[in-house]
Order: sequence, then structure tokens, then C-alpha cells
Amino acid sequence: MTTRFFRSNGKLMISGEYLVLAGAAALAMPVRYGQTLSVSESPARGHTVLWRSLENGVEWFRADFMGATLSCSGASDPHICSVLRKILLEAKKMNPAFLRDPACFEVRTELDFDREWGLGSSSTLVSNIAWWAGVDPYPLLFNTLGGSGYDIACARSHTPLMYHYQGREAPPEINPVDFRPPFSENLYFVYTGRKQSSAGSLKGFFAGTVKKDDVERISALSFEMLQCNSLQQFMALMEEHEQLTGRVIGQAPVQERGFRDFIGTVKSLGAWGGDFLFAATALEQKDVVAYFRRMGTDLVIPFNEMIPKSV
Repeated sequence: MTTRFFRSNGKLMISGEYLVLAGAAALAMPVRYGQTLSVSESPARGHTVLWRSLENGVEWFRADFMGATLSCSGASDPHICSVLRKILLEAKKMNPAFLRDPACFEVRTELDFDREWGLGSSSTLVSNIAWWAGVDPYPLLFNTLGGSGYDIACARSHTPLMYHYQGREAPPEINPVDFRPPFSENLYFVYTGRKQSSAGSLKGFFAGTVKKDDVERISALSFEMLQCNSLQQFMALMEEHEQLTGRVIGQAPVQERGFRDFIGTVKSLGAWGGDFLFAATALEQKDVVAYFRRMGTDLVIPFNEMIPKSV
């Protein structure tokens, strides 16, 4: 029996949420958390894929896929099984040699973060399956789960990046960047405790209706945030980004809705209304943690503890 291993990084989008789909430059970064996929293959008379998914060592999903059509049986969650089957069948369509020969595949995936965090449990899975199947991960994502693809770029990067979505039919433009602000000890990621569906959050958002000037300004803000050396200026850029994005999507910025008394700036990350927030402040870490604990969340991760160790 042979075993192969694949690993992809989780992700966070620092700037460009929503408008990335309209062509705005998005500043994004891989995180130190991620997902592994191991595949053990042995000869068999038929096609069998025995799938087990773990989160921090605890199994949370299992299913068996049988035959050339990968019919699902014994699934612990029928909806997840249906989505996973769709991804595997799309990978087979892209590479007819994938899962073609009769064999038994024992697949084990493991997240080293809570899947409710929204750090990329789906995108890291798609990236790993694409590696296993030997296919391009971007059309695999676009044809199954959708989205801009920035999370796939982060899954396969070890450095922050500037991401330009160019539509479903064209490869994205990805440029590695050095995003380690001199005030990084003043930056924090705060988990809201509310998992947000990226696909659900995009309902009602139509990239084609976004004004060109707004796309260009968000792109400019992404580059200005990347190059900024002043905490105060960085917070001003965060505030402008929130105001512009809020106007485009018709929502009030998160700081106006729940953190007006925070001494600093709070920005949404990714889909507004859930997952992680981005906080910049001159407060000491203990005071930041104490503030957000009073606001109902105990998970505050300093910037320097979220980035990959290799950065």
C-alpha cells in the first residue's frame, strides 16, 4: 500500500472583500493553520473511496464512495457528502485518469483549526484534491464551490500576496508581497463566533454593478495598506476601506454596529457579519484581549501568531 500526503494553508483576506470579484486588487495572506490530506491506495476489484475527516484529531465526517460514479453510502452528513462527491466528479472530468483504475483509496483529511473559524476548510480541501488528482485547482473551485479563488492562491503560498481575479475563464494574477508591517504587534485577528458562508454572503452582490472608481480606490487602498509604515495611517486606511465597502454592499461597518468604544479600528475580513475581524490599536495586548472578552469573544490571535512560521 502506498500513501501520499498533501497540505494546504488556510487564508485571510486583509483588503478587497466583495470588490475582488469586480477586479479590485486584494491583499491576502496564508495562515499557519491548514489542512492535510493523505491517500493510501491498494489494489481492489472495484472502485472504493473510504473517506474520513478529522478536526484537531477528532473525526467529524465520514463517507464511502462506491463505483465509477462515486455513489455515496454511510455518510455522516448527506449534504457534505453531496458537495464532496461533486468536487471528486469534477476532478475526474478534468482528469479522466483520476480514480479510473479499480482500487481502494483510504482518504484521511485533518484540519488543525476549528472549521467554524472560516479560515478555509473548503478551499484547502479543493487545493488538496486538485494536487491528488493532478488538475488545476482554480477551475476545480470555480466549477464547484465558486468564489474569487484568492483562497486557493493562499492555500499554495507561503507568503502574503496581491490577488487579481480575472474571471472564471482566465487564470488569476498572483504577486507575492512582503506584508509584515513594522507595527505588526499592534494588529490582531478577533473571532466573532459566527461562521459565515462565503457563497451565502455574496447573494445579492453583483460585481458588474460596482463602479469603476470604487474598484480602483479599493485597489489603491490595498497597495497603500501594503506599503504603510504608520499605525495611525494604517487605521485610517482601514476606516476608509470599511466605509467604501459598506456603501457598495449596503451595510454599516462592523465598528459602527458593535465596537464604537474600541480605542482603535476594527475591520471586517471576508464575508461581513461573521468569521474573523481585524483590529489595529495602540492598546497593550492584555487590554485588547480584555476588551473583546467583555464583548463576548475569547479568541484574539495576534498578527504575528497567525502568519506562517516561514514568513
